[in-house]
This record gives sequence, C-alpha cells and structure tokens, in this order.
Amino acid sequence: MGFNINLENKYKNRKGIYVLTYNGKPPYKVGMTNGPIYKRLNSYVNCPSQHDGQYIHQLLTWSASRDDVDAKNVERFIHSRLPGRLNSTQRTNAYKTEHFNCSLKEIDKVFKEAKQYYEKKDNVTMYNDPLYEKTVKESFVSKSGKQNVTVDAKNKK
Repeated sequence: MGFNINLENKYKNRKGIYVLTYNGKPPYKVGMTNGPIYKRLNSYVNCPSQHDGQYIHQLLTWSASRDDVDAKNVERFIHSRLPGRLNSTQRTNAYKTEHFNCSLKEIDKVFKEAKQYYEKKDNVTMYNDPLYEKTVKESFVSKSGKQNVTVDAKNKK
C-alpha cells in the first residue's frame, strides 16, 4: 500500500473545499462543506455504485471554528474563476453543476488565488493540500474501528 493519510485525524477540525472524481479524470467535482471535511468525504466512500471510493485530488481547508469564513462563499469565488463549468442534465432547478472540465493545474491556480484572497480578507490560515495527483479514498475496518484513508492509486489493486 502507498502513502496513507488518515483523513479523520488530519481534517477533523477543518472545513473547506474539495476536488474529486470517480475515475481520476475530468470533469472534476469542486464541492464544499461548512462541517468537518472528513465527514463529507466519508459520504462519498460509502456510495454503493463506487465501491472503490473516489479520487480525491485537492483540499482547501481552514479551521472549522471560523464561522465567519463561509465555505459557500469560498466555493462561489472558486467556481466563478474556474473554466469549463458543465451544465446540469439531472437537476431541473439548477442549470450549472459543481463539475468542471478543466485541468488540475487550473484548479490549483484558482485554489491558490482563493487562499491568498481569504487569508488577507479574513485573516484566516488556509491549507492548500494537493493529495498527490492520483489518490483514492477508501475505508476499511480495523480493531480500532472504521478507518478512512487516501492511498496512492498507483499501488491500489
């Protein structure tokens, strides 16, 4: 197995923005949560149609205790600057989705812009974590309970 990160320990007190896919290729879903980010990511690993989990490409996070920094506003900032936003074919009340047909380099550039903007505007420490180019989220049960990790997809069978 490759390099492991237990998301629950590292991200249990952080909220923010995430980038993921089912297959490691565009389009990328750029979503947000105002709760602990690991809880949102847990919901994706338990998706019955995706038993191997999701590729998690990048996280932009900050302290969950900072109620004054709303993840919805940060997400809106990022969405407005990313190219290749797809139209919705599934939701009748929305004509735009959280899915973008662009490169990870473009996403990283916009994440860096958002980090710089909000750190200055709101005096908040943000963490821009590219979780390696190919990472897969999965979960397993150990003696200490359910563990949720990212693993290097190159070593995943």
